[in-house]
Amino acid sequence: MAILLFAGSHYYPEGGCNDLKGVYDTLKEAKKEGYRVITVSNYTDDACDWYNIMDGSTGEQLDYKHRN
Repeated sequence: MAILLFAGSHYYPEGGCNDLKGVYDTLKEAKKEGYRVITVSNYTDDACDWYNIMDGSTGEQLDYKHRN
């Protein structure tokens, strides 16, 4: 199963596939990277305000988080 991680900024979202940050084998791996990109310093290139994880086979949303 392909797990898709999308993430981006509230101010400058790239939109659609441009917000795709990675494809993972497990939900656990995708969540780990999603959590990392919303908790790193805002001054890094990896910083994101939100992430959305989807099942690449079904399109089902599996997780969504944003910075507080």
